[in-house]
Amino acid sequence: MKKSPILFIVFNRPELTRRVFEMIRIARPDILYISCDAPRRAKGQVEYEKVEEVKKIIHLIDWPCTVQYKIAKENLGCGKSVSEAIEWAFTHEDRLIILEDDCVPHADFFTYCDELLERYKDDQRIGCIDGTSLLTSINPTKLDSYEYSYYFSRIHCVWGWATWKRVWQNYSFDLADWPKIKKQRLLEHYWSTQRNYEHTVAHLEMILDGRVDSWDFQLVASLALQNQLIIHPKQNLVENIGAGRDAHHNKIVTKLNNIKTHQLEWPLTHPPYVANHSYFDYLIEKSYTQHKVFIKIKSLLFPLVKKILS
Repeated sequence: MKKSPILFIVFNRPELTRRVFEMIRIARPDILYISCDAPRRAKGQVEYEKVEEVKKIIHLIDWPCTVQYKIAKENLGCGKSVSEAIEWAFTHEDRLIILEDDCVPHADFFTYCDELLERYKDDQRIGCIDGTSLLTSINPTKLDSYEYSYYFSRIHCVWGWATWKRVWQNYSFDLADWPKIKKQRLLEHYWSTQRNYEHTVAHLEMILDGRVDSWDFQLVASLALQNQLIIHPKQNLVENIGAGRDAHHNKIVTKLNNIKTHQLEWPLTHPPYVANHSYFDYLIEKSYTQHKVFIKIKSLLFPLVKKILS
């Protein structure tokens, strides 16, 4: 099976970068794109030294590989750094496996993505392939009796994922049509619960207003507007180890972080129908999404908490 190109996005955390890079080395991709953001000037010499250490790690390519680097000269921030890296890599490729520096994949993650990227490459119903299985943490036994290797969902988690250029072409960082989309409530009926709709709208508005520096909810909106499904693995294949005071967003560790990874059973058992598993989504939404009142409070307190922790 042909190996898919990998995009590795790094920032300022050498200890995390090293762990993820080691798994990429084990996978030995034929094509590798690496994007590194510049240090934040306000963080001073300490962050400069961390970014320099990260740069040394990502240049330790010791296997036959075509590698391209995107090294920022000025700090772009989380939102622009990630979205522009994906845009850059998709100028060369029609599919990508995407990992950030705090998402440690199981070795099976790459083969899983390779097989499904090829299987669903022309299926417009499918938007992304996720490596993180939130349900295995939220309700560990619920998937025990599920007989297939993956299921279809309307919830997207960007902690290790894959997609195609055909999907990314619908992405907009600035989401200029948002006032029209919100007024017409075009996203409302995509998810299983009203709470997930409110969760998404609230986070989108914080991002578009400049209160939060991020890129992922714009992708969530794009998938919803195209009514596309996301593939979730039966076993968790990516562990997010980045939560804590040094994180860009997840300052507090929750049960959704550090979910241990497990191998898949091979060969993959494919579901016979491409249909959203709304019950699994409902279970995730109850724990994964936040009430709009809590989000409002968070939007007011987040800048203060971030400043104190920094």
